[in-house]
Amino acid sequence: MLFRSERALGPYTDLRDFLMRVDSRQVNKRVVESLIKSGCFLDWETRDVLLHRYAADLEWAQRQVKAQKNGQQSLFSWTEAQPDASVDVRVPAIPPEQLLGFEKEMLGVYLSGHPLDSVVIQPEYRLETVLQSASGNASVQVVGVLTGCRLVQSKSGKKMGVGIVSDQTHSLDVLVFEQADAPAIFESFHDDAVVTIMGTIRTKSDRSEEHTSE
Repeated sequence: MLFRSERALGPYTDLRDFLMRVDSRQVNKRVVESLIKSGCFLDWETRDVLLHRYAADLEWAQRQVKAQKNGQQSLFSWTEAQPDASVDVRVPAIPPEQLLGFEKEMLGVYLSGHPLDSVVIQPEYRLETVLQSASGNASVQVVGVLTGCRLVQSKSGKKMGVGIVSDQTHSLDVLVFEQADAPAIFESFHDDAVVTIMGTIRTKSDRSEEHTSE
């Protein structure tokens, strides 16, 4: 659908041109927002600006397409002025960590960077070092990003967190156990949280897991 339009009329020039030329029945508001969040239109504008104005652009484009179908205009003219983009300069910038969160949410991976890129990690706290040097049941400390976090109930009836801690190159399964002397232990246990984890590492059938109470 998108590529047929591009071959016929050339590359899209901006978001409004894109919205004018795609089928709005398939590329609806939710799809456009997802494309913006994933970084598809970065050649045209920053994501904060696009997210600020895409709804107005979409409504404008739909009116133009309707006018074309009614024979009121050609493909290269408009029945009304394009939405004013001058307000874009006042759009608050989206924090880099939120942009990375968009990419992870939409694509399942980070594209423009990694949450740990701005974090200084001592070599001994990197997952690669821990996985290469730590033996079973060793006490370790690692820095990473949490993903796949979920809370379950252990066999003893206590709350337990299950997830994955990872950095740019390695990952490690994590189990977090409820502790009476650490009531806030699960407050930072959520996806995309940058954490320092202290616990005990255990190797099981060539897969490493870290059990932690901190």
